[in-house]
Amino acid sequence: MSLGKNIATVGLAGILGGCSATMTNEVFSVIGPMVGVVMVQERNQNVEDKKDNDSTSFLEAGSIYRHPLVKEVNNVPERIRNVPSGRDKSEQGSIEDDSVTVGSRTGMFLRYGQKLRLIREDLLLRVGVEFELGGMLSANTPKKDYAELGESDQNSFLTYYSMHTKAGPNWNSFLIPKLFVGLETNISNSFSVGVDCSIWREDLVAETGYDRYNRDDREAGFNLVDMTVCSITGSLKYRPSNGNYLFLEAGMQNILDKNYHDLGREADIEFGKNPFTVSVGGHLTF
Repeated sequence: MSLGKNIATVGLAGILGGCSATMTNEVFSVIGPMVGVVMVQERNQNVEDKKDNDSTSFLEAGSIYRHPLVKEVNNVPERIRNVPSGRDKSEQGSIEDDSVTVGSRTGMFLRYGQKLRLIREDLLLRVGVEFELGGMLSANTPKKDYAELGESDQNSFLTYYSMHTKAGPNWNSFLIPKLFVGLETNISNSFSVGVDCSIWREDLVAETGYDRYNRDDREAGFNLVDMTVCSITGSLKYRPSNGNYLFLEAGMQNILDKNYHDLGREADIEFGKNPFTVSVGGHLTF
């Protein structure tokens, strides 16, 4: 079996293996037909077809915008809003505002994978990994002003809390790794269309800290909801020359699985309705 087939098989198994039984049922409606096409093609191809069934690697980059998966969090637990107010952290002061919005995510992405020719150049299977690097827009941060006794106004500071999404360790709020699989077909010498299914982990968390001299100092973090997210996107690619292409992708995001932590159960979390995603980019060559 060629390298391309190994990568395709491992990628598909990794995506399906990373989901719960419930999530697999939902994703299989999209991925299942893709796997079926591969199996039929493998059974029916002859020796000459195998020579044409080589894989090629690709590297893509672009910008991405994702509508909020979580729109708003109300009744934020006092444990999150109760930020220590003194330098010795012994005096407590609760932030009264218990409602916060969660913003959209925007940034750039790098994508690497393999293209496996299924039916000559007419149908391609794409399997790979993607790294989204970005931040959150329009996320409000409730704050409360404090000034220590005997200190001048210059030594006053704010305490704050905020909500955002992340993947992995607490420090990682900007890097989100993903797995994806898709199909692509040519509609002309210059244009092709495709559909991709991406799966990743994205968690809703709260952060508390201090705002001194226009600089945020993180005090603590709290987990609310762990989410497994899937996006189905359609793409249009334009090839101005051999080996290079530009693309536009658009689709919808869907939360396949939610694992609530204790603080997440206490809060009133409003998830986004029909969250969408849009990205533009191109193929990198060296």
